[in-house]
Amino acid sequence: MKYLLYSLFFIVFTTSFAQELGHAIVRDKETGLLLKEVKVEFKEKKSGKVVTALSDEKGMVKAELPVNQKFVITTDMIGYDPIMMDYSTSGKSIVPLDVKIRKTSPDIMVRLDNVLYDYNKYNLSAAGKNQLTILYKFLKENPKFLVEIDSHTDSRGLDEYNMSLSANRSLSCFNYLRSKNLKTGRLIMKNFGETQLLNDCGDGMDCSEDLHQVNRRTEFVLMFPKD
Repeated sequence: MKYLLYSLFFIVFTTSFAQELGHAIVRDKETGLLLKEVKVEFKEKKSGKVVTALSDEKGMVKAELPVNQKFVITTDMIGYDPIMMDYSTSGKSIVPLDVKIRKTSPDIMVRLDNVLYDYNKYNLSAAGKNQLTILYKFLKENPKFLVEIDSHTDSRGLDEYNMSLSANRSLSCFNYLRSKNLKTGRLIMKNFGETQLLNDCGDGMDCSEDLHQVNRRTEFVLMFPKD
């Protein structure tokens, strides 16, 4: 009898959490409009297992996820910048996470994922230098292109300091490309500090180091001269 009760409890327990639930709602960051067919990945931090789902007509993303686990959510949709967010499941009633994604700039942008920085640093890593070498080779083969160097920080620290830090990051990239004998007239530096975060890790938000690092980046906008 005890075995039968245990078995029934096990079946009820497992099936109650093996259902598809709405874990997120995806919307346009500027307009607030709900977005359908956005690909969303839930990566479990502990196991690395990935669950993928698409948002429906109401922007809802439904997936079967284990309870009491921590995840990293990433989005993927043509025409929108990808973002990364932390997410946790629990045995309590679920309030869908509000996920806001931003339309991609119409400029031709090359986002070199490996040009990232340690906290409060602006020196280039070996991986960052390798990526800049790839960009240099492209610019060398396409001499009419100009490149805008856009650097950013995470939200930690004072606004004024972060603007200065992003300027130093742009300068690191500028100096590296100049060391390859690239004409400096083709390089334009812009610094944004913490004003253009790629996720919701703004001031006062409790975010993981991985999420903060996404924002500590340099992006490159390729521009073809109009004249």
